Amino acid sequence: MIIILLVIAVVLFFLTWNLIRNNAVSYTLGGIFALCIIVLGGMIVANYSTHYGMEKVTTTKTESLASMSKDTNLLVYQPIGTDGSEKVVVYKNTASQTKTKHTQTDDTTSKIVENAKSNKLVVKETRWVYKNNTYKLMFGIADNNHVLIKRTNTFYVKKDMLVLTANQAKAMPKIVKAEQAQVNSKAGKEELAKEGAAFAKEAVANAMMKNDKISSADKAEIVKQATDAFKVQEKAKVMQAILKEVKEVK
Repeated sequence: MIIILLVIAVVLFFLTWNLIRNNAVSYTLGGIFALCIIVLGGMIVANYSTHYGMEKVTTTKTESLASMSKDTNLLVYQPIGTDGSEKVVVYKNTASQTKTKHTQTDDTTSKIVENAKSNKLVVKETRWVYKNNTYKLMFGIADNNHVLIKRTNTFYVKKDMLVLTANQAKAMPKIVKAEQAQVNSKAGKEELAKEGAAFAKEAVANAMMKNDKISSADKAEIVKQATDAFKVQEKAKVMQAILKEVKEVK
């Protein structure tokens, strides 16, 4: 609309200045239309440079967050920039989602908060919005309504979700395979069996220190519980070893 008003003011200024013979009337109306041209032009410049007629509006929305992998609870990101402080995060909102999403880079900051109470993505956006319909009608031709100023993506992940770079996530299956091969090798199985037997024997010995008259059935139950506990402990140790190696990947 403001462009139309500016064009009308220019045309009227031209007609008034050139067609009206009465100098007083010509100068007066010409001055008025010249002032209109200046004001309207100034408003256009102000809208373009300082967002005249607009205000900052901030919105916040929360999205669900699911693992990137069916096998591992995983969130993947790619560091960008010279110092790697900025990042692009690849994610899914639901486990059934076939295509992954990724965060933007323009006017956007993405950060990951670990050990949160729940997995979620909070998107906070600040945009330029016209104050009312009058300003929108006047300057809407510029197509600058709802222009993004700043976006912050905050990924909240629980303790059990792994946060890896794209390179680390790519290397992880190979590392897991190598670790499992070592554990399942003949030497690895023999070593685990030896350590497991020692673990169970120590559990029985500790129990007998408290009660040296425990029955054979109780001893068998203690051995079973100790064996199960040892398996859980060893599984955790293997996972820690895998994660340590994965985290070293650049």
